[in-house]
Amino acid sequence: MRFLADENFPVPSIRRLRAAYHDVAAIIEDSPGVEDTVVLARAVSEGRYLLTLDRDYGELIFRRGFAPHRDCCISVLSPVILVSQRSGCFNS
Repeated sequence: MRFLADENFPVPSIRRLRAAYHDVAAIIEDSPGVEDTVVLARAVSEGRYLLTLDRDYGELIFRRGFAPHRDCCISVLSPVILVSQRSGCFNS
């Protein structure tokens, strides 16, 4: 699968996804500090699922009307899910 990890997405999680042969682009690596609208637009243009811990994307999409393409999926993850990765619960 193709993912775009937002700047706040944990690097160990990015590594684990890559180790499972997923195509993961990471904002922290190539464009830290970029605005959320740019991140969302990139996910759409590259056909990637957006992985984030940032709940501001709901605000952007639903309140401000920044509608991503219908093929874009945003996963706002909880830190609890990320902790469960360490125990082996996160498998692809």
